Amino acid sequence: MREYGIIGYPLQHTLSPFFHTTLFERYNIDARYSPYPIEKEEIPYYIERLRASSLHGLSVTAPYKYLVYSYCDYLSPLAQATGVVNTLSVQDGMIYGDNFDIAGIIKTLQQLEELRNSREAILYSEKGIEKLSNFNIHDTNKVQSKSYLCNETALILGTGATAVSAIVALSHIGVQDIYVAGRSQESLESLQKKYSIIPVYHAFSENEERNNNSSYLSLYDLPLCSILITTIQRRNEPLISYSLLARLLNSMSLVFDVHYSPRYSPLIRDAMQCSAFVSNGYQMFITQALLQFSTWTRIFPREEDIALIAQHYHSAY
Repeated sequence: MREYGIIGYPLQHTLSPFFHTTLFERYNIDARYSPYPIEKEEIPYYIERLRASSLHGLSVTAPYKYLVYSYCDYLSPLAQATGVVNTLSVQDGMIYGDNFDIAGIIKTLQQLEELRNSREAILYSEKGIEKLSNFNIHDTNKVQSKSYLCNETALILGTGATAVSAIVALSHIGVQDIYVAGRSQESLESLQKKYSIIPVYHAFSENEERNNNSSYLSLYDLPLCSILITTIQRRNEPLISYSLLARLLNSMSLVFDVHYSPRYSPLIRDAMQCSAFVSNGYQMFITQALLQFSTWTRIFPREEDIALIAQHYHSAY
């Protein structure tokens, strides 16, 4: 039996085991996929298991997407460019690292843009996220660089590994003005040196107001944002106040929370009150998981197989 799994911490909300186990069963693949909620000191053990082929592939989630980079013998161009790896594969004892998060982010933004262009009012209700979940999976491997969002102004909340993938994804599709908000000035400086971003300092604390003592812009200084991507998870309380969010968004804004649990984060719910077009991270998850599965098995699943995943997600999350 071939062994696969996911490393990260925590992992109690991950959909990955259900996704891969379901597809292994559907395609009669003798394989098992397990969650490994590990400490960072345990990463070398799992790397050695890959090299010894007692493990055949790993999904990598927070907070280890940066840490596994240095263990890879070969890197995809996007993994090399970002230093971010969310998929590990092994061949002849050599470890290959990929970043499929970027494809997932681009795919989600493409779908949101298509819905905005078609002006489907369904996205003004909670049914919008279900609508985005039912995309054509056979377009997943056709994600392309497009300039259709080149005139947009984007804001990314967070400075971690997924934020870096979001920066690259936005740049890849032609977005020129990319603001990145974070609470660490050191992280903002590091990102500004490597990417064409505009740093914004924000501590994401309750009732935070404009900080006139900082040399950085604050969220209160920003123009209207046509794209907002949050990579910071707040499950039960707002990430930023509704009044501030309402200053940043309008009814044509695209708002994307990269997390898929909970299905409706406080920020998504507030963005819906602003009549923005919204998506959680389910479609991003499906896109990158499909690419993982096809990388490991050379099989691209049928649409009806993914429908089973969607049915489980809608009932369990």
